[in-house]
Amino acid sequence: MKQSKNGSALLVVVGSTAIVVGVAAMLHLSTSRQSRFSVINRDRLKARMIAELGLNKSYNKIKKKFDLVDEYSVSQDFANGYYKVTGKRFTGEKEKRGQLTAKGVCGLSTVIVSADLEARPINLGNDSGSYVALDTSIFVNGTLFGRGNGNYTVSSIHANNNITFKGSTDFYTPPDLSSGGDIDLGKKQTGDVGTQDEYVDQKPIPQVPVDTFIAVAEKNGQVYDSVNDLPANPPGGVAVCTATSAKWNDEDPQTGCYIFMGSFQISSGLNLNADPSTGYPALIVMGTSVHISGSGNKAWHHINGAVYAPNAAMHITGSTIRGPIVCGQDFDYSGTGSVFGGGTTQGFSLPPEESIAEKVVITAWH
Repeated sequence: MKQSKNGSALLVVVGSTAIVVGVAAMLHLSTSRQSRFSVINRDRLKARMIAELGLNKSYNKIKKKFDLVDEYSVSQDFANGYYKVTGKRFTGEKEKRGQLTAKGVCGLSTVIVSADLEARPINLGNDSGSYVALDTSIFVNGTLFGRGNGNYTVSSIHANNNITFKGSTDFYTPPDLSSGGDIDLGKKQTGDVGTQDEYVDQKPIPQVPVDTFIAVAEKNGQVYDSVNDLPANPPGGVAVCTATSAKWNDEDPQTGCYIFMGSFQISSGLNLNADPSTGYPALIVMGTSVHISGSGNKAWHHINGAVYAPNAAMHITGSTIRGPIVCGQDFDYSGTGSVFGGGTTQGFSLPPEESIAEKVVITAWH
């Protein structure tokens, strides 16, 4: 009986020990699983944070220049993990749209996040424009030949070649004359002149950004293939004609800046006026010839504003021009007429330019 009692006690002890060991093992396994789940969750959270960090850093670059999204790729180690961000542009879209995708990795966890982008144009407004101040009332890149009964109220005249006046020339104000060649005032000149500088260094043709004027015309739909379509008062103050100026119906006053991409020839009584509210030139000719003449009742021409013809030879008769003149070749002024070139600060204004930028925004987050 004593041996039987000892065996029963041993079984009780062994059984109790087994139960304690089993419970301890279960507790250890549960603790290990919880610890592993905790590590996985922690790594997953860190991986997401790393991915979002990379995405935000990349977005800050892309939003300054949307075109960088094309084939964009960057990777960097961070906080015991790393991120890799790639970009692509959506094709077939009218708008500029694309996507950034970031992969964040930490430990055994990987998280993918992405953001859809759109570049939206924003208008930063207009600048105040600028002013082109001309050094001379009349600038001629070649020879200036004045004949007939010419009246000049100008502050200065420059020609890179000879200056010659024939016929009856009246200087209502004493202009300063400078020439790359000879200066011949003729025998019928009345009125005084200022300084006369012969054989001076040639001056470059004043450069004017004509494209800024053309941009105004394009914006307002004022570009025409036919001279007969030119309005008397173009919206925006600028009109462009891509054809010849022949047979322009200009019996009524034309107010604005008129640009001719080819040569300019007219003989039907020009009455062209610069718009004082804009300060733009009255006439810009990009062709190689400006020929203004007439006869009969429509022989007289009026241009009230600056004339800019940087490539042209100019022949003008029977006309009054109230504004500075820039001529890219020879200038031949004949018949009865007057030139009022402006004061010492003669010039004209340039159109204000619109500043357009892009604002890249996130339209969706995945």
